[in-house]
Amino acid sequence: VERFLALQTMGTETARQDARALKKTVLALPMPEVDVLNGGLEILKTVDLRLPLQNVSMPFLRLYGYLDGLVPRKVVPMLDKLWPHSESYIFAKAAHAPFISHPVEFHHLLVALKQRV
Repeated sequence: VERFLALQTMGTETARQDARALKKTVLALPMPEVDVLNGGLEILKTVDLRLPLQNVSMPFLRLYGYLDGLVPRKVVPMLDKLWPHSESYIFAKAAHAPFISHPVEFHHLLVALKQRV
């Protein structure tokens, strides 16, 4: 779990403190059973929602970290074309957890989306 949490913040200027904050939050809760964690990983490996999400008519916002090692930024233009009714935003100095490393900017983006919808 700790290694997975470190992946969320790797490469950012505040990686250590962000990883600590994320770890503190996650480990404050009861740990899920290994079967549950493995089930979640299996979903991530096998489920592809790219086509079903084309049918979502409500606008949605996709947030990315430029430094993300889990979701590469090269997918953004492809998904922009696949989901033209959605918006994308890339946090220049964030990894996989911009809500931790850039909470104010993250919050402003969500509030702006809410006001537009």
